Amino acid sequence: MKWSARRAAALGLAIGAGGIAAVASHSFETTVPAPADPRPTRDEAARATFVGAERCAGCHTEQTRTWRGSDHAHAMKIAGSTSIAGDFEDRTYSYAGTTSSFRRIGDRYEVATDGADGGLATFPVTFSFGERPLQQYLVPFGNGRLQALPIAWDTRPKKEGGQRWFHVYPNETTTFRDALHWTGPSQCWNTACGECHVTSFQKAYRAESRTYESSYAELGVSCEACHGPGSLHLGWAARSDRAGDPTAGLTVRLGGDTFAWSFDGKPIASRVEPLRGGAAQVETCARCHSRRMPIWSELHDHRARLADTHRAALLEEGLYFPDGQIEEEVYEYASFLQSKMHARGVVCTNCHDPHSGATRQQGNALCHQCHAPASFDTPAHTMHVASSPGSRCIACHMPSRVYMRIDLRRDHSFRIPRPDLAQELGTPDACTTSCHSEKTSTWAAQAVAQHYPAPRRPPHYGQAIAAGRAWKADARERLLGVVRDDSVPAIVRATAIVLLQRYPSTEVLAEVERAARAADPLVRRAAASVLESAPKEVRRRALGPLLVDAVRTVRLAAVMALAEPAGATTEPMARAIDEARASFRENADRADSLVELANLELRLGRRDVAERELRTAIELQSAFVPAYVNLADLLREGRRDEEGAAVLERGLATSPDSAVLRRALGLALVRGGRTRDALSHLAASSKLAPDDPVAAYVWAVALRDANDRNAALRILTDTARRFPGHEPTRAALAAFAGDR
Repeated sequence: MKWSARRAAALGLAIGAGGIAAVASHSFETTVPAPADPRPTRDEAARATFVGAERCAGCHTEQTRTWRGSDHAHAMKIAGSTSIAGDFEDRTYSYAGTTSSFRRIGDRYEVATDGADGGLATFPVTFSFGERPLQQYLVPFGNGRLQALPIAWDTRPKKEGGQRWFHVYPNETTTFRDALHWTGPSQCWNTACGECHVTSFQKAYRAESRTYESSYAELGVSCEACHGPGSLHLGWAARSDRAGDPTAGLTVRLGGDTFAWSFDGKPIASRVEPLRGGAAQVETCARCHSRRMPIWSELHDHRARLADTHRAALLEEGLYFPDGQIEEEVYEYASFLQSKMHARGVVCTNCHDPHSGATRQQGNALCHQCHAPASFDTPAHTMHVASSPGSRCIACHMPSRVYMRIDLRRDHSFRIPRPDLAQELGTPDACTTSCHSEKTSTWAAQAVAQHYPAPRRPPHYGQAIAAGRAWKADARERLLGVVRDDSVPAIVRATAIVLLQRYPSTEVLAEVERAARAADPLVRRAAASVLESAPKEVRRRALGPLLVDAVRTVRLAAVMALAEPAGATTEPMARAIDEARASFRENADRADSLVELANLELRLGRRDVAERELRTAIELQSAFVPAYVNLADLLREGRRDEEGAAVLERGLATSPDSAVLRRALGLALVRGGRTRDALSHLAASSKLAPDDPVAAYVWAVALRDANDRNAALRILTDTARRFPGHEPTRAALAAFAGDR
C-alpha cells in the first residue's frame, strides 16, 4: 500500500501504463566475499567483550593521545566543568516567544525552557553533546528518554562570531505543537543520536511500555566503536606465542591506510597492490557518516556489511541536488560513493588520520599524495594565482554547505566543477556559491569554456536525474541510459531505477528485472522496491532469488514485494517474513518503521494487525502523514470510508499544509458524494504541491467528474505543458478533449 496517492481509478478513470511483457528468466547467485584479512571466526568474535579506551591506552599511547583531542572523543560527555563549554551563569536566549534561561547551581546545570505542553519547565542538563563548532545539551525526559535541546552554544572564538547561545534551526519557528519541537521523536537521543555518539549503543526500546532501557559500553566514539570489542585482542597481546596468530584477536581489520600507490610517470597515482580491508573501513565510517536507517538490532556487529545493519539513503530529492551534490544534512558516504576516488580504491584514512580525524597534510599537500602538483597545482589548472584562496583544491572540488547555522561541511564526491550544469539544472556551482558570489553560473560557465575545451563538459548523470524528477518528456530514455551504463556509480544507477517507476513501460520493466541481478546490492535493493508493483509472475521470477540474497537490505526489499495473503509458502519466504518483522519491530519507536510493518502485515492479509500498527504510529508521531493516509486506505478497503475520512481530518489538524492529506481527503469525500468539499481539498492539494503533476491530475479528473470539463481541460493543458513526461495527464487530456 503506497501512501503517495495512486488513486485515479477511484475517480472512475483508469489510465493504462503501457503493455507489460514478460522477459526471459535468469538465475544468479550472490556470495559473501572472503575477508580481506585474517580475523576470528564469528563464534569467537561473539565472545569478545568491550574493555574501554583506557585499556587500549596501555599499548597504543600515541593513538590514544591524538584520539583524545578528536571530535569522536568529545561526542558525548557527562555534564561537568570540564565538558560544558556553554555559559550557564544565568544567561538567557529568546526564540519564538519563549525566553530560555541557563544556570549553574554548584555542580548542576539547568535550563528553563518550553516543555512538551508549551509551558516553561526546568530541566537538568545531564550530558554535553559534541564540541566543535557547536555544543548541544541533553536532558532526561522520562521513560528512559534523552532529548536534545535545540538551543546550542557556539564554541567558536568570539572574533569569529562565537561564544553565544543560538538556535540551530532559526528559520523553523517550532512550537510545542510542531512535530519538530525538541521534545518530540525527531530530537530523541535514543532514536536519532545515540548510535553515533557512544560506543556499542543498544537502544532497547520496549514497545509494550513505550520506554527505553538504552545502554552503551562507553561515552564518545572510542577505540572499540570502530575496531570492535577488544577482549580477544588483549588476550592475544598477553600471549607469548602471539606471532603465530594472524588475527591478532581483532574482530575486524580495517586496513587501507598504507600508501601503496605509484605515479608511474602519470599525473595521478594508482594502487600498486590490492586494497585490503578498504571496504570494511569505509563501511565502518559510513555507519555514522551517512544518511541511513538502522534496520537490525546488532548495529555494531563489526563483521557485518553496512547493508546488513543499515539502509543507506539513495540520492533522493530533498537530500541531494539532481547532480548528486549535498543539499540536506547527509554526511559523506553517498557523496564518496559517487567519486572517482572511491572507484580507484581510495579510503577514508588515505586523507584522514583515523584517530585525530584531522587531514594527514595541510592544504594542497594532502592532494599531492596522489595528484602530481606539476600537473594540478598550477594556474594553468586552477585558473587562479598560486597560493590564493581559489587555488586550493577543496575550493573547487569540495564545495561546502553550512548546517545548523555554523557547521560547515564539504562535499566528498570530489567532482569537477560544472557551472554549465549549474546553469542548466539550477544546482550550486563551486565558482559562484562560495567565492564569486557576485557573479552568475552563466559567467562561470563562459570562463571555464574559454579555459578548457568542450570535451571536458560531457553528459552528466545529473541531467537524467533532473529530468526524472521534473517529469521531462525524455526522462525515461535518459534514466534508462544511466541504468544501463555500468561505469556510472552504483548509487546513481539505483537512484535512477527508483525514478523509473514514474515512467512504466515494457522496456523499463525488463531493465529493472535485469537490475535485480546486478552485482551491487544498492542496485538490487532499488530494483526490488520498484518491482513491487510488477505483475505477480514477474515479481516471483525476478525477486524469488533475492529472498536468500547475501545482503539483508535486499532481502527486506524482496519480501515486501513478494508478500501475499498465502503467507510463507516456502522456507526462504518464511525466514524473510520473520526477518522483516524483526527489523521493523527493532524500530518500533519510529512511526515510519511501524508503517512499513503495517504494509507487510496488510500484504499478508492480517488487516487487524496492520490497523493496530498504524494507529500506534499515529500515537507515537501525530504529524507523520503516511500513517494517516495508509490507515484511511485500509479503512476504505474495508468499506469504512467515513472512518477513513475522519482519520484524514485528524491528520490535517496536525499537518494542515500536507498536500498528500488534502488529496487523500478530497478523494474520500468524492466517494462519499461530497463533491464541493472534495474539490476544495483537491484544489488546495495542487496549490500546496505545485511541482507534483499527480496533484493537478487528480484535481482535474475530479472537476471533469463534477461536469466542469473546461476547468479540467485548463488544468490538464497546463500540467501537460509543465510535466510532459506525466503520461496519465497526457492520456486524460486526450480523453477529455474528445468528450462531447
